[in-house]
Amino acid sequence: MRDATECNPWRDFVHLGVSYYDKRSLLCNEIGAEGATALANALASNESLQMLDLRCNEIGAEGATALANALASNESLQMLDLQENNVGDEGATALANALAENKTLRTLG
Repeated sequence: MRDATECNPWRDFVHLGVSYYDKRSLLCNEIGAEGATALANALASNESLQMLDLRCNEIGAEGATALANALASNESLQMLDLQENNVGDEGATALANALAENKTLRTLG
């Protein structure tokens, strides 16, 4: 599993909000909960990313909860794919609660 320092380039990428980066796939990068948390921190204030594919990244409940917290304030993301991440009941509940506040997310996989 990779540590959070390896995910910093992705955190910086998301934080920059460069308009031509509207889709990004991190499929099977094993970022884990730490990487998902780093991405979530940047995603909370990002204004350009519309699609993010995080399938098969071992983020677990902790990573899913961090992403759910980011979704509460993010206003650009329209698709988030979290399939095969073992988010469990805790992560799923956090994501469901975030959907009540997020008005832009259309697809959560």
